[in-house]
Amino acid sequence: MALKWVGNLLGGKSSHRTRCELAHAAPIVSDYLLRWKKHVQTLAERLRGIRPILEILPVEMITLALAALAGREAGRFESATKVTTTE
Repeated sequence: MALKWVGNLLGGKSSHRTRCELAHAAPIVSDYLLRWKKHVQTLAERLRGIRPILEILPVEMITLALAALAGREAGRFESATKVTTTE
């Protein structure tokens, strides 16, 4: 809600319009905050099967961002062409 409020203010929308847009969200946010532990438990149960993906994804995204900042293509070997050789 706070991000919506700030976004509307920065976007030049009137504070009255913003209040009207957020009026329906207030009860929903209030309910969530009152029962946040239950919501978190429910979400954790639903995501149990993909937990390993959720744990590694932030690390993968950081490596992609760091490679881009360094001007490199992620996953491309520049120092070596092969890891193994054939005989």
